[in-house]
Amino acid sequence: MSVNASERGDTLIEVFVAITVLAIVTVSVFSIMNKGVTSMYDSLERAQVRQILDAQSEMLQYARDQYVVQQTPQSAAMSLDDAAAAAVWTRLRDTTQVPDIAGIPGLNDCHISNAFYLTMRPNGGNTTMVLEKNGVISPSSGLPEPGNGLWIQKISSQAAQLVPYKDFYIKACWQPVGSDVPQVLSSVVRLYDQN
Repeated sequence: MSVNASERGDTLIEVFVAITVLAIVTVSVFSIMNKGVTSMYDSLERAQVRQILDAQSEMLQYARDQYVVQQTPQSAAMSLDDAAAAAVWTRLRDTTQVPDIAGIPGLNDCHISNAFYLTMRPNGGNTTMVLEKNGVISPSSGLPEPGNGLWIQKISSQAAQLVPYKDFYIKACWQPVGSDVPQVLSSVVRLYDQN
């Protein structure tokens, strides 16, 4: 019985080559997908942290705005919550209650003292802004939150004597899932003040 060339099967070497090529393609595809998922998760995490930083910035602005409203002669009676926000700005203006720092700390420095953060606390049926001071703040193991990997520092400036303003350094440090390297995201906010 003779075997026709068209009926001949694959040799063992051809099968091994085909399996090897398939394995390389499969591993490459999974590696690319894994990098894509990691990149997507990192972007999502950074977007969430940016929102947390922005919330601190907005609370600073709100406190300053309520202070300005309270200083105007024609201001109406303020609610307790608005008055509490104005009191936060009054504390922020006072360097003995919230000391200034000489400049922006090191970018990768995630252990800090002489910092504060803003939170909203329930007060009856409303919420009240509260300025909290913390001893030492370290990176959080998950997403940062005020007092746990997230803080604000007041920055001093000689130019602020000419034009009244306050600079605030807002920083978040956290340990992302599956990484040994702490991530850092920060922002500087300048708010003009009235004398």
